[in-house]
Amino acid sequence: MVDLELMAALLEALPPSCRLVLVGDPAQLPPVAPGAVLAALQRPAPRAALGDAVVRLETTYRHAGAIATVAATLRQWGEAEGPDCPSPAGAETLLELLRPQLQRLGEDDNLHWLEVPWTGWTPSLPEPVLQRLQQHRLKLAELARAAGTQGAGTQGAETQGAETQAAAVEALLAQRDRLLLLTPQRRGPWGVETLHRLLLGEAAADPARWPVGTPVLCLRNRDDLGLANGDLGVVVGDAPATGPNSSLDSNRDVQRWLVFGPHPSQRLHPAQLAGAVEPALALTVHKAQGSEAEEVIVLVPPGEPRDPRLLYTALTRARQRALLVTGRATGPA
Repeated sequence: MVDLELMAALLEALPPSCRLVLVGDPAQLPPVAPGAVLAALQRPAPRAALGDAVVRLETTYRHAGAIATVAATLRQWGEAEGPDCPSPAGAETLLELLRPQLQRLGEDDNLHWLEVPWTGWTPSLPEPVLQRLQQHRLKLAELARAAGTQGAGTQGAETQGAETQAAAVEALLAQRDRLLLLTPQRRGPWGVETLHRLLLGEAAADPARWPVGTPVLCLRNRDDLGLANGDLGVVVGDAPATGPNSSLDSNRDVQRWLVFGPHPSQRLHPAQLAGAVEPALALTVHKAQGSEAEEVIVLVPPGEPRDPRLLYTALTRARQRALLVTGRATGPA
C-alpha cells in the first residue's frame, strides 16, 4: 500500500545507517496514489540487483483450504499480467475462468459461492447475506449497549471498575472483527454508499442517528485524537432493549459515543469527528486492505472485478470462512 510519494518521504527521513525491511504482498491491490513500489521491486532487474536481500515467503498462516486454493489461482493470474496492466482481465472472463473451480466447492469447504440473477439495478441484497448481517448487527448492538452503560458520563461508570469496562469494549471490538462485508465499489447497487442507505435508511447520513452497534470508519488523520485514516470503531450507547428489533432502532433519543479502543481516551463524541467518519457496515476492498476477519462476504456485481488482485485481496481478508456473491446478468426482467 506504499505509493511513490510515501516511499520517497520514508527514505528521506531514514538515517544512512538504518536498515529498511519491506514486507508485503505484491499480489494485492496496488496503492491508489501513483507508484506501486512493492510490485515494481518484483521486476527482474530490481530483483537481480537486490540479490539475497529478497526472500519470498510461501506459507500462509491466516487461512487454508478452498480460500487458499482459489487465492493461489488469482495470485498466479495477477502476477502473470504484471503490475502495470490497468485491466488484467475482463470481469466476465475472470469469473468464467474461475467458474470450474468455484463449481467444485463443497458444503464443507471454507469458501462458498452464491451466484444470483441480476435483472436490473434496484439496490437489494440476497436473503442469506441479509440474514447473516442481521445476526451480526444484533450481536454488535447487544455488546454495544453493555459497553455504553459503562462509559464516561453514565451511571454504570461509577460502579464498574476499569477492567470491566475495558473487557466490555474489547468484546465489542472483537465482535466487530468477526465479519467484513466487502465490495469493489463506492457507488452502484452493491456500492458502499448504497448498502449503507439500504441497511440504515435515512439515518445513514446522520451520525447522531446511527444505531448502537454500527461499525464506523475514520476518514482522516486526527493526531489530536490519536486516530488515523482507516481506523475502525463502533457506536455505543445505553439504549434499553424493549422489543426484538429495538437494538437496531436508529431513532432512539439516547447519547451515543464512538469507541475505537478500550482506553477512555478512545471514546469520543460523534461531534468530535464531524465530517471525518462514516458507517462501516460495508467497506470497499481498497479500504479493507490490511484488515482481516473471521468471516468475509464479498459482493461482485456484473462488470467487476476487472483485476484478479481485487478479488485476491478481498478473499484473503478471511481467516476462517468466505462467501463470494456474484451477480449474473440476465437482461431486463
